Parts: sequence; C-alpha cells; structure tokens
Amino acid sequence: MNIFRILIIDDHPFICLGLKLFLDNWSEKEPTTRVNCTLANTLTDGLTTFSKDPLAFDLVILDIRMPPCPNEKLFSGEDLGLRIKRLRPKIKIMVITSLIDQHQLFSIFKSLNPDAMLVKSDIDDVTFIKAIKNVMNNKPYYSGEFSMAIRHRLQNDRLLPEDRQILYYLSKGIPTKDLPKKIALSLSSIEKRKNLLRKHFGLNGHNDLELVHLAREKGFL
Repeated sequence: MNIFRILIIDDHPFICLGLKLFLDNWSEKEPTTRVNCTLANTLTDGLTTFSKDPLAFDLVILDIRMPPCPNEKLFSGEDLGLRIKRLRPKIKIMVITSLIDQHQLFSIFKSLNPDAMLVKSDIDDVTFIKAIKNVMNNKPYYSGEFSMAIRHRLQNDRLLPEDRQILYYLSKGIPTKDLPKKIALSLSSIEKRKNLLRKHFGLNGHNDLELVHLAREKGFL
C-alpha cells in the first residue's frame, strides 16, 4: 500500500476541505494508494506544521494569496513556499491560485519551480486528481490557464527590449517617424524591427493599429 502524505495550506477552510474530499473519494477507489491530508489555514500554521517534521510530507498544496504574517516575514504563499523549500529542497509543491496576471504567474513559476500549478478557475475533481497523479509519478502538471499565461510570457521574453518599446509607443499613438526620438534606433532599424514583429505575429499587412491590436491580444502590451 502506497501512502501519499499531503499538507494543504489555504486560508479558506472550505477550499481545504473540498480538496481533501476530492482526495478522500479518489483514495477510496484506489486499491494500492491511500492519501493522508493535513490542513493549515494560515501561513504561520503552514510553516509550523511543516517545520515540525519536514520529512512527514510528500507534497505541499499551496495557495498564493493568503493574509500576511509579518512576524514570520511571510507576506504570501510564495514566501512560504520558498521557506519550505529551504527546509526541504526536494519537497514536491503544487500551487493553486486565483491569480491570472501573467507577470505574477511567471514570477511564481520561476521562483518556486512547482511540480504542478493550477489556476482555481480551471479546477474540477478530474483536473485536480490528474494533477495529483502526475505529481505522484514525478511528472509536472500545469493547468490550461497557467500554460497559456506562461506561453505568452515566454514569447514576450523572446522579444528585444526595443521591440517592446516600439509596440508601447505605437499603442500610445506615436507615429513611426517620431519613434527615433523615443528609442535609440534609426528610422530604418525601427522599420526592420516592425517587419520582424509582423512576421512574429503572422501579419501580412502594414497596418500599425492591427499590429498593436494583435500584440495586446496576445499579452505583449
């Protein structure tokens, strides 16, 4: 019998109990697996519970938006996740968050490198249990909303700083002929960068408004 020990940390008791219920129902149907869940509803309780015995858990399920605990220098679930990783670097972490901001999601992804990351709007019992199974089998799992955000951000990171400046100033209505006053590039270089941006976005025309619209739609602005 395999026993998978999970610490669930979320400031909403209803969410903690809901996740535990998903796990209990699934565990009852699995002949070779049992899940033991421990619940914590504050950053301090989560840290205290984990610190007592860092080897007592196989997975930490962690919310990001939680009331801060300044006395412990914990201001979010991300801070707690980093503290937990310092105590046990190889611990598996699953992030469950209501955040949808691409920059914040990417920052959490880079800092915690979680084994699974789910946006709450994506979660149902099927998605959640699939994520648990992946983590148990040492496979990462990222929900659809999160994967889309990271894909957009990674694409954005491939753009040069000058590309983002060009898009920004065009979005503010500044004509291309005036961009050399704002960006340290010649007019011909700016035109070349714009052509490359159009190819990057799959545009055939030369309409700046269309370029700006598509850049905003894909999360580059």
